[in-house]
Amino acid sequence: MCYLIYKLRRGISVVAISMPFLLWSTQVASAETILVDDFDGDLSEWTLFDTTVGQDWGPAITEINGKDELWLASRRPIPAKKMGLVGGVWDAGISDSTYTNGTYRARVRIEGENTRAGISMRVTGALATGFNTYNFEVQPSRLSGRIVIARLEGLGAVDSVLASESIPLDEEIFLQASAIGDQLAFKVWSADETEPAEPQLTWTDSEYPTGTLGLYAYRESGQGGGFVLGGEVSAVFDDLTFTTPTSTARIIPEPATALVLVVAIAFAFVLRQLSRHRSFRTSLAVVSLCLLFNLNARQAASQVSLNLGSFNVSSTDPNAVPKPLQIPAGKYNAYSVTLDFSSVQGDPWSEEAIWAIADGAVGGVHTTVYNDPGTSDSARRDGLPVTLHWSGMLDLPITGATDLSFVPFQTVEFNGVTFVANWANTLLELSYVQPPALPTLTAHLGVVSDPFVPFTIDSFGSEFDTEIAIYSETGKVIRHNDDANGIEQSEIDVYNGLPPGDYVAALAGFNSIFEDDYAVISGTSGGGYNVSLTGHAISGILPADATAFFGFSIAEVTLPGDYNNDGTVDLADYTVWRNNLGANSGTLLNDPTPGVIGTAQYATWKSNFGATLPPPASPSIATVPEPSTSILLTLFALGISYRCHGARRCLTSRFLPANSRRSVHCCKFA
Repeated sequence: MCYLIYKLRRGISVVAISMPFLLWSTQVASAETILVDDFDGDLSEWTLFDTTVGQDWGPAITEINGKDELWLASRRPIPAKKMGLVGGVWDAGISDSTYTNGTYRARVRIEGENTRAGISMRVTGALATGFNTYNFEVQPSRLSGRIVIARLEGLGAVDSVLASESIPLDEEIFLQASAIGDQLAFKVWSADETEPAEPQLTWTDSEYPTGTLGLYAYRESGQGGGFVLGGEVSAVFDDLTFTTPTSTARIIPEPATALVLVVAIAFAFVLRQLSRHRSFRTSLAVVSLCLLFNLNARQAASQVSLNLGSFNVSSTDPNAVPKPLQIPAGKYNAYSVTLDFSSVQGDPWSEEAIWAIADGAVGGVHTTVYNDPGTSDSARRDGLPVTLHWSGMLDLPITGATDLSFVPFQTVEFNGVTFVANWANTLLELSYVQPPALPTLTAHLGVVSDPFVPFTIDSFGSEFDTEIAIYSETGKVIRHNDDANGIEQSEIDVYNGLPPGDYVAALAGFNSIFEDDYAVISGTSGGGYNVSLTGHAISGILPADATAFFGFSIAEVTLPGDYNNDGTVDLADYTVWRNNLGANSGTLLNDPTPGVIGTAQYATWKSNFGATLPPPASPSIATVPEPSTSILLTLFALGISYRCHGARRCLTSRFLPANSRRSVHCCKFA
């Protein structure tokens, strides 16, 4: 045993040296831009304050206007030397230290003459007891504007101006404040100008270390803090974002991967010491490296489990309780749903309990249905309690981070009696499994459309009575047509388009039956055909009792929410979305959501705000392992490396021709 330990001493040393590197972390820079609010909804995340309440010129207007902007304004002109302060504190940041250090940006339009407006960081307290906060404020005037960093200290206090500078101010401007540690900075620029590289104001102050975000507007003050000018308060806020400071993050290897590699290193050294054939040892090392690389390169299948809880479903109002689904990024093509069914009112049958996964807002119109499986196999024709279960392939695969709805239905209303059922412990599971094998394709038509853009496929001009079907990549029949407009040829109008992915169109003769998994019972007619799909056309001869399959694709969205296609999801994309509200599906670039342009596209933009396209990879590089994998493989390679000794030769290459044999340096681990 002692001899073995002695022989393995170098291996044990390398493993011991490797462990700190495996457990240590790689330092990388990271920053995140978070959308605080663009006011395309309600003000539930804000606590608003208003000093005009109870005054003749109050209460103030604190509402979202028709442009999805927050409008803060006094109801009427405020008399001279009277005060009118209106604003809000962002509740979501009160208990989240994320918003203590970083950069806070807003777009502001000052509409009231002599109105001052600003954004606040590290806000604590309330209006009744007084705020402690750093205010970053703009003060327009007829002669020259001024920007200010100030510290507000409690109830009734006047801002302590920390730094100020006179600059011209336009009506619509961007404000950018930052508070990182004790360093404060303020940058202001016109909406139609380029953002300046450096802030106009900086200051060092450590009075307030924590707090949330805020915004406000009020009348200009006179000398000594008295409000001397009359008029209305009016300012509009929009596009509030917060960017965390660039920081370091640790990338720690997955424990299982690290353990496997340590064992592999130890095993390699055991073989190295015990094996007398160095060529075998080298081969083993290469094979081990390949196996480890392949193991780390494999992608785990997407899988998510969503507990939808318990809820009642009524036969008269099935859309009352759809459940929003926040589906994480991934690709899913299989589903499983389980729930406990019981009667609440009337005599609902579990056979009449059905559901769908669809796009669209809760209670809204669903333009794309991703799954509609029908009745559960375990359902009953009575109102007795039963556990229902559905499983199978989705009608359409779900790709990416998608906001969908689980839409439950309790069908049948008998003699005006409303039936109500309880669906308890409702569990939806989505996963990815190997899809059915594709049929032999007659041709592939390439990319025929962008996501959710309407298109048509037809067989007009064919010599025989045709039928057409469209299969999704899960092998499900999602569209079918026999005779179009009373003629023997077929046409399918996909009015709302399709999600990104690969599809198959099937062409067969009269009286064909299209089944899932690309199974077709073909009709008896055949002959010359013409198939046209959105500018892509193909012709040929189809024998009787045969089926022709044509592949086609719907383009993948490169960067969801990048509506101006500039490689970044930012405020410019929000403007594009806002300018196209109500337009038809497919109007926006990089829009993975179906339906009329509205809240679904906004949700896509919001969830991807700050995302950018990665730089294009070098064409000579096929795959780059993740950082942790690179570290592990590098350490393993070190474990089997050699130190070459030029004076000693120990191996002759016997696999070369005799006249070209050469000696190879013998190498051993240093």
